[in-house]
Amino acid sequence: MDVVQDVAEVFATLPMFPVFNACHYTLMILTTRYDTGSLALSRSNPLANWVASMIACFGGYILADLLLGHSVLSFLAHPEDVVLASAIWYLLFYCPKDLFYKIISILPLKLVIAALKETARVRKLVAGIGAAAKVYPHSLLAQVIVGVAKACGNEFLLNFEQAVRGVWKPDVNAIMQPSFSIKACVVGAVMIILGRSDVLMGISQEMVVLAVSLWLISVAVSMKAFHADDPFKPVENLFSPFIFGSADSLPADAHHHPAAAEPSPASKPPSGRRRGKAAKAD
Repeated sequence: MDVVQDVAEVFATLPMFPVFNACHYTLMILTTRYDTGSLALSRSNPLANWVASMIACFGGYILADLLLGHSVLSFLAHPEDVVLASAIWYLLFYCPKDLFYKIISILPLKLVIAALKETARVRKLVAGIGAAAKVYPHSLLAQVIVGVAKACGNEFLLNFEQAVRGVWKPDVNAIMQPSFSIKACVVGAVMIILGRSDVLMGISQEMVVLAVSLWLISVAVSMKAFHADDPFKPVENLFSPFIFGSADSLPADAHHHPAAAEPSPASKPPSGRRRGKAAKAD
């Protein structure tokens, strides 16, 4: 147990800059590149493309600061991160012969990048919970919300990021279609908060963070490598009908569309015969 604790403490102090942050920025900008029209926009409007990519990279900071009442531009206080993200953006969109994109698209390398990116995600989750605990010390729900927002902010700001690029898809958002990452961060946030409050007897916060990180890394890498489905889906499909009901249990009038009201006799247009009489009267 002492060895595990030592490993957890070393893991908790690993610096995120530059390696882990670079992996995060790479996957976020890749997500932007994969979206509709992004490559064409990189030629017609590089500024809009860069702004959208920075929103994807720093969405967690922006959203968490917004929830905590801080400046949404506070991430600019770390110019080295902005420079690193901008360099990766340039390489992903403008590297000669698209060489950088081809290299990081090699599956083994992409899986390593994904693993390091999930490590950075958990660190942001911990930072978000800690920041929220200072502002909302007695609200565990607020701590979970801010933690998840910091860890998955790019997903919640996807519509805004797309709008910057001139794309509007209001039916695609993280609330209506939460990803595995969001669900896992909610579970991880609860576990980390329990570790902070000493509810998990004998298990330190560092060990909880290590366990959550290893879980997220293993599942995220497996999903990318084997194109696996969201592991939460079977549980949701099993319990959702019992808790929230199924489509078959909808009220009888759920799909009922009342027929259009018949126009009143006064509003009906006069018949041909009546129009004739009226014409004669005139």
